[in-house]
Amino acid sequence: MRSASTYVTVPLWPARMISRQETPDVHALEGFGPFENLEARQLIEPQIAAIAAQRASETNFAQLAEALAMMRWEHAQGREADTSDHRFHVVLAEATGNGTLVSICDSLWRAQTESGIWQEIHNHMQMEDYRPMWVRDHEAIFEAVQARNPRKASHAMTRHLNNIRDALMVASNAKSMAAPKSSTNSAKKIR
Repeated sequence: MRSASTYVTVPLWPARMISRQETPDVHALEGFGPFENLEARQLIEPQIAAIAAQRASETNFAQLAEALAMMRWEHAQGREADTSDHRFHVVLAEATGNGTLVSICDSLWRAQTESGIWQEIHNHMQMEDYRPMWVRDHEAIFEAVQARNPRKASHAMTRHLNNIRDALMVASNAKSMAAPKSSTNSAKKIR
């Protein structure tokens, strides 16, 4: 014998739709912490690397190699490689063939470099200590993508982003240790 069932569904969100004009202004988030940005990158970029390993073209490989060569050259000159590093990650996203991922990757990079909090921590980093590791990280990502090994590419990107997180932790701790202590126990500016 079968019994009749009645189902009542309740929407999980308000029935009123939000228009594009009502959506939050992402630019209002300026100054969000570098650890928030890095967390987003950790969720997205390993997958970008894996997809790039499956879909990259010879042109993408050449562009990644060019960005990597520029990174090495800039570091050899004692300079930061922010532009070539940014280029490397965006080309990797371009290799997925997914314009949304390219836009997200570029937006995360721009938010990071334009963040006052990021710049403040970055100023306290001993960059020359990290350059060799970060170049090795990018080389590992490039080699895995070129070998068309998605798993290895994802792991290499995860390792790279973990290395960045660890360096930021050291730098943010060094900055807080160097900051003068106030007698009023004011809130720390670095999140």
